[in-house]
Amino acid sequence: ILVAAFIIGYLFDILSYRFFGFFYRLRKRQKISEKSLIAIKERYPDMDIRFNSNDWSTLFVFIRIYNLELSQVIDKFNADSIMFRNFSFGFFLFFAVYIVDFFKSGNWILIIYATITFMFFLMANTRSNDLRGRFFKQIFRASLAYGKNIAEVVEYNDKERTGKLKAGRSGKKTKVTP
Repeated sequence: ILVAAFIIGYLFDILSYRFFGFFYRLRKRQKISEKSLIAIKERYPDMDIRFNSNDWSTLFVFIRIYNLELSQVIDKFNADSIMFRNFSFGFFLFFAVYIVDFFKSGNWILIIYATITFMFFLMANTRSNDLRGRFFKQIFRASLAYGKNIAEVVEYNDKERTGKLKAGRSGKKTKVTP
């Protein structure tokens, strides 16, 4: 049962991602990563932040390298966002079933059920988008500790690697060079 649940969950995740992505493209909405970066730039206007909204995945890799615990906290926002997106998709499917059943049977109680499930759909979708925004904001905010643009973050990684101290045979600490 667990394997079947995992496979079904994985397939529904793909479907829900495509479903919501289709509607975002239809509405020509701004990507959540772009909104999040704009919010961070507005919150810290004096910092001259030069990240691109598409840099989030690379920045997240470096956060995982520099601070695994922080990356796990940030990753929880993404996991919760996916969970709520899938809940939202499930509520939308229930909504569609209730509407179809109403037209088949004419039973007005189904409209009430459809309305309730549609409200749950909207709440879960809103929560999913909120958590997704927090995911991106935390990535950009945490990355500021390492640099204000992608080049500085990569450069920070190089400095960390070359600046680490290593105890030699004599017990003296010497710098390690690549």
